[in-house]
Amino acid sequence: MDVDSFRAPDVQMLIVDDNEINAKVALRFAKAYGINGDLAFDGKQAVSMVQSKNYDLVLMDVMMPIMDGVEATRRIRSLEGDCYKNIPVIALSAKTESDINDILQSSGMNDYMQKPVTPNELQKCLLKWLPKGKILDTYADSPRTELNREMGNHDTESCGAADQDVRNHGVESHEAGHNDTVPEIEGLSVEKGIKYCGTVEIYKRVLGDYYKLIDTKSKKLEECLTDGLLKDYTIEVHALKNTSRMIGAMELSKLFAGLEKAGDAGDVTFIQEKHPEAMKLFQGYKTVLEPYAKHDNLEKKPVPDEKVVDVLSELHDAIDGFDLDRADDLMKELETFKLPEQILPLSEQLSVAVTDVAMEEILDITQKMIEMIRG
Repeated sequence: MDVDSFRAPDVQMLIVDDNEINAKVALRFAKAYGINGDLAFDGKQAVSMVQSKNYDLVLMDVMMPIMDGVEATRRIRSLEGDCYKNIPVIALSAKTESDINDILQSSGMNDYMQKPVTPNELQKCLLKWLPKGKILDTYADSPRTELNREMGNHDTESCGAADQDVRNHGVESHEAGHNDTVPEIEGLSVEKGIKYCGTVEIYKRVLGDYYKLIDTKSKKLEECLTDGLLKDYTIEVHALKNTSRMIGAMELSKLFAGLEKAGDAGDVTFIQEKHPEAMKLFQGYKTVLEPYAKHDNLEKKPVPDEKVVDVLSELHDAIDGFDLDRADDLMKELETFKLPEQILPLSEQLSVAVTDVAMEEILDITQKMIEMIRG
């Protein structure tokens, strides 16, 4: 990822996506430009965060649980103050252009990017929507006025329009030969995965993150079907469709897309027929992706077991006391630790549970992890 063309160190950006993998990858892209990025995982959280900080740009997923991106944007636009009327809000969606145009008009969003977001598409979005004075030349540390004028000619084109060559302005999706450093992985288009993730390094991290989702998301989908929660099921397969495409699991992404379409149409018969096939393929990736999850843990900083126990205990108490902000901070700290091997599977479940704010599950998992460490 060549980011020598510009920097934006004074920019504050909010990325809103219930899919943690998608959100983290977009954040890594943004950080390559020196951008300060925050994450929110549902629309309700986004509305609150926008009121607590002056953001220059908001990337807003359209389809989310709790509060979707359309409703969140409407609420932001209804807040008192010109800043809430003028802040650029960019829709993140896998929908077609005609469908997303209707959403933009009805919600007050300014533009859209196709999911999964690629480095090229994000760069076009940044150049189009960031305050011009905050886009700095890497070498001169001055606003990129010539580039701004050039990009200004494309004001009518969406961020998510068909790819154009923007390499001279900075980000390349990947360099030739990068996929040579990643072994061929059965069932994955490695080249496409690297294209979506931007670099081999990010791709490897995403493979590890994807592995951690498999058991928890499989369980969540089964529960949605058992409980008849068709809307929740549809939201989950929508997210998995995009994440699977991001790692190059194109066949699985297509299956999830079919399940999402059936969910939107209320076609339970189709879902019952195709769900087992999708789950079998989904679970099949555990074996081939496990090494990437373990490698990610090896790169983290070693800490004493008692330190891990202390953070787990604090996390348990924070959830028990409904202090969700503190719980998020503790989870972020825990994710920097090299954890004992015996608790790795539970740590993966814990990460997803914290993201989903599954409070009873968090209490149960943290207690089990503490008991396993103490023997």
